[in-house]
Amino acid sequence: MVEARRVALVTFAALALLWGSVPLAAEQAATLHWAARVELGLPVSGTVRAVEVREGERVKRGQVLVRLDARGYEAAVARAKARMASQEEALAEAEREAERAEELYERTVLSDHELHVAKIAFARAKAEYAAAQAELVQSELNLEYSVLRAPFDAVVLRRMVEPGQAIASGLQVTPLLVLAQDGRMVARAQAGEEVVGRLTRGAQVPVRVAGQRFDGQVRHVGLEPAEAGGYAVDVEFDYDPNRVTLRAGQSGQVDLP
Repeated sequence: MVEARRVALVTFAALALLWGSVPLAAEQAATLHWAARVELGLPVSGTVRAVEVREGERVKRGQVLVRLDARGYEAAVARAKARMASQEEALAEAEREAERAEELYERTVLSDHELHVAKIAFARAKAEYAAAQAELVQSELNLEYSVLRAPFDAVVLRRMVEPGQAIASGLQVTPLLVLAQDGRMVARAQAGEEVVGRLTRGAQVPVRVAGQRFDGQVRHVGLEPAEAGGYAVDVEFDYDPNRVTLRAGQSGQVDLP
């Protein structure tokens, strides 16, 4: 009996030492934030022809959100293409004249001055052709910019634009929509120095929200203590928006090692 009690005590002591050497998970209260939140606007001015989304609607990457009246931009593209075609012909003619001048000069039929004039005309034609190219690229970009598209799968948080509204994008782009990335959130918690000292970026950390568990990864560990004390720890996780609805500001927990 004494021997059995001694073995039990030794076993208990060994287990106590083992448990003391393994850090236990610390459940920390967390608040949900959007993984990505953006205010979208258009870099060109015009009149809004259509707004294709409403607040709360989920959109796919590349989906059209807002359209301007693009007739002015379409006309600018047509003018640029016409100028491009004209300058292309002028450049080809100037190149032929330069080649002809070189040939005549080698046959001593043309003077130095006449050869120089032909080369200048060719250089000017090349410069005007390059300018026409740049004008066409810019006009095509402006036409492309007249349509606002979703940069990623998202949910529309706010809509600040209506059809018929005039958009003047000068030095500052006017926000039209606010989007948040769909299917991804960040749980932000605060932890003490002893906990954050064990954390590394990319570490696997469980997140619990409304009775559901999600697999998260540590995205950021604060280097300075927050005002409320402790260091901020951001844990990013994916979720299926078809099965669960999560909102910024919602409470949750993270199990930090």
